[in-house]
Amino acid sequence: MTTLKAYHAHIFSGNTLIVPPKNQNPSKGPELTFLKIELKKLQKELTEAKNKHTYKVLTEYENPMSFVDELKAYYKDRLTKLRRRTRS
Repeated sequence: MTTLKAYHAHIFSGNTLIVPPKNQNPSKGPELTFLKIELKKLQKELTEAKNKHTYKVLTEYENPMSFVDELKAYYKDRLTKLRRRTRS
């Protein structure tokens, strides 16, 4: 509900593409609350994305496609172990 209120304040404060703001100090007022909330949310999502292993593979591996070979070997091993455990 807070996001909706912030969005409402943002739109009705004149911060739309249709009507340019007049004599407005952008550092004051509730009109920036929505944008601040969105910025925090995007920064959190960016941090989470950078912490994922896929991002690390893409940025740290010399050849990111070599990760596919690692996955194939890993899952081949896991399937072999699973088959051994579930023999009848």
